[in-house]
Amino acid sequence: MDRKNLMKVILQGEAAFLLMAFAFYLVVRNLSTIYGWIVFLAWLTFAMYVVEAAARLFKVQKRFAALVGVITAILLLIGLGISIFYLIQSIIPPLTKSIENLVAYLPKLQETVGEWAQRSDVLTRVLDEISSELQSLVGAETVKNVLLTVGRFVTSSGGSLFQITLAVLVSGLLIPYKDKLVNFADRKLPAAKFKQLDVMLGQYALQRLVSGFALGVVLFIGNIIILRNGGMALGIASLAFVLDFIPYVGPFFAFIINAIVVLVVSPKWLSLLLSLIIFLTGQGVEQLVAATMASVQFSIPFIVAIALVIFGGVVAGVPGLILGVPIGAYLINLWSKPKEI
Repeated sequence: MDRKNLMKVILQGEAAFLLMAFAFYLVVRNLSTIYGWIVFLAWLTFAMYVVEAAARLFKVQKRFAALVGVITAILLLIGLGISIFYLIQSIIPPLTKSIENLVAYLPKLQETVGEWAQRSDVLTRVLDEISSELQSLVGAETVKNVLLTVGRFVTSSGGSLFQITLAVLVSGLLIPYKDKLVNFADRKLPAAKFKQLDVMLGQYALQRLVSGFALGVVLFIGNIIILRNGGMALGIASLAFVLDFIPYVGPFFAFIINAIVVLVVSPKWLSLLLSLIIFLTGQGVEQLVAATMASVQFSIPFIVAIALVIFGGVVAGVPGLILGVPIGAYLINLWSKPKEI
C-alpha cells in the first residue's frame, strides 16, 4: 500500500471513529442517569490513582490513603475556588468595559451602515439584534452569563464539584483494597492483563502530578512578573496544574487561558510574548521532570491520541479526556500485541 492510500485509509478510519463516538454520545446523553454514573466512575478511577500517587510522593502507607484523599479533596476545592475567583475577578471588569465601549459605538456604526443599507431591512434587523444582545451582556449580566456558562460546563461535562470531591474521598477508602481487586480481576480475565494497566495508570498519574506541579510553579512565577498580581498568578497556576492531566492538549489549553488573561489585564504584545516564553519554559521544565521519572510513553500516532481524547470526553466527560489516551493506548496495544502484554 502506497503512502497516499495509507493516508486515505487513516482518514476514513478517523472519520468512522468520530462518527461512532458521536452516535455513542447521542445514546448516552439520552440516558442521563447512566451517563452520570459513568462520569462518576471515571472520576473515581482517576482520583484513585492521583491520591495513590500523592501518597507515594509523601511516602504515606496505603492504609492512611483515606487521609491523603481528604487532604487532596480540600486542596482541590481550594485550588479550583482560587482559580475561578481570581480569573473571573481579573477578566470580568475589563471585558465588561470593552463591551460597554462597543455598545456605545454601535449607534454610530448603525448610522454609518444605515446610509448604504437603507434598502436592506434584513441587515438593519441583524444590526438591531446584535446591539440588543450585546447590551444584555453589559454589567452584572456579563458576570451572570459567565458564571452560568462555567456552572453548566462543570455540571454537564465534568460532574459537579460535590461529585468530584466525593470521588476523591471514596478513592482514598478504596486504595488499600485496590491491589486485591486488581488481582481478582486478573485471575478471572488473565488475557486483559489488569495488573499491567494498573501499573501503567499509577506511573502515569505520578508523572502528571509532578510535571503538572512543575508547570504550575513556572507559570506562577512568570505571571507574577507579568501581571504583578499574586492572586491571578496562583489562579492560572492552579488551573494549569489541573489541565496538565489531559494528555497532549491540556497544556495548550492552559496557555490559551493564560494568554487571554494577559491580553485582557495587560493588553500588550510584549506581555503576550513573555507569556509564550514562560509557557515554553514551563513545558521544558515539565519534560525534564518527566524524563527523570519512570515516564509513560504511548506508542500511538498523534492523530490517534487526539481521537482518543475526543472519544474519552464523549464517553465520560472531563475525566474521560484525562483517561482516554492511557486506557485507549493500552487497549490498542493489547489488541495488536496480545502475546507481548
